[in-house]
Amino acid sequence: MKKRGLTLTEIIFAISLLGILLLIIVPSYGRIRQRVELKACVTNMRMILGAAQLYILENPEEEHVTVDKLVKAGLLPQVPVCPSLKSPKGGYYEIVDEPNRPLDVICIHLHGKGHGSLRQIIAGSESEGSK
Repeated sequence: MKKRGLTLTEIIFAISLLGILLLIIVPSYGRIRQRVELKACVTNMRMILGAAQLYILENPEEEHVTVDKLVKAGLLPQVPVCPSLKSPKGGYYEIVDEPNRPLDVICIHLHGKGHGSLRQIIAGSESEGSK
């Protein structure tokens, strides 16, 4: 019996086919990861907002609510960190508690902008859903 190996043309074809598949898969993986990070961040912000609302109901004399106060009060198990992989340390959350405005939570990344406020994200997703 004669052993037959792969020809150079077959090897080049297989490598180019793998390259084309990678070109298709890699960009979509990045977009999926960004969506998952945003959903995890929104979940953290909703959890903080709910805990802040409960804290305000239990402590109406307090002027400002912070994430640290929520952890100390036992309303959050730990200080949440934004799961964004763009920054090695992620990001942090702040509660916006201004008079005559609804309570809001914002995500701030250590490298810059962050995901923004919970109300802006929800308003943006509702407008995208109606298109």
